[in-house]
Amino acid sequence: MVVSILGCGWLGSALGKHLSENGYQVNGSVTRPEKLSLIEQMGMKSFLLKISDEAVDLSSGFWNCDALVISSNVRLDNNAGYLNGLESIAEILRSKKVKRIVVVSSTSVYGEPNAIMDETALAQPNTSSAKRLVDIERIFQYIPDTQTTLMRCGGLVGPDRLPGSFLAGRKNVPNGLAPVNLIHLTDCVGLIECILNTEEPVEVINAVSPDHPSRADFYTQAAAAQNLILPEFVPEKTSWKIVKSLGSANLGYNYQVSNWADWLDEVKSDELRH
Repeated sequence: MVVSILGCGWLGSALGKHLSENGYQVNGSVTRPEKLSLIEQMGMKSFLLKISDEAVDLSSGFWNCDALVISSNVRLDNNAGYLNGLESIAEILRSKKVKRIVVVSSTSVYGEPNAIMDETALAQPNTSSAKRLVDIERIFQYIPDTQTTLMRCGGLVGPDRLPGSFLAGRKNVPNGLAPVNLIHLTDCVGLIECILNTEEPVEVINAVSPDHPSRADFYTQAAAAQNLILPEFVPEKTSWKIVKSLGSANLGYNYQVSNWADWLDEVKSDELRH
């Protein structure tokens, strides 16, 4: 299988390296020339691609693939050129034989409805960035003869993105009793590979660990694990959601990180060793 990854940032690079090591032919795109050699070192064929009105190279061999993963570091401002570039990509994909597209999105599209949400829930974006994500989802959602999966990820954590520093030392952090919706990088990569290999249509999948401790519990333990100043939270639950993933179970995927307290204990052990 030939997989093209549009956007080899933190997630895209990890995904490309994993797929390359497991026998896939992988094309990876970056926006800066100095990153081309890094992509090659990870086993991918590298491409320099920028998304805007003028700069989308639609003749590139990057688009000759069986599956496309859109993991671009989306600029979620009012960048009409970026959206127009994505529209151009969707247009060329209509003429290609790309069997599957995975659009990496976010659970932020559900808003904060004070409810438990799963893949049957409607998007209710309440921020400009979440509304822009919904716009991007719609661009790729209905391409004929292509199975498109909207993969709505919780907050991403993992190597080089340890959560202890996110709120360390802050005081009066609001909404301390609200549950977290997070996913580890390993599981994000694993779920994408699972989607790429299923024959079944998967329209929407929530990529979220089944464990949802409170913000106060999680980020306090995270800061302690990295030996940072503990944050202090307001014990309130003003706006929240718990995002469930029915799609993960339907695919038979088992989360590698399904207990955040256990994972943070491992982070603490690693910090002590260093």
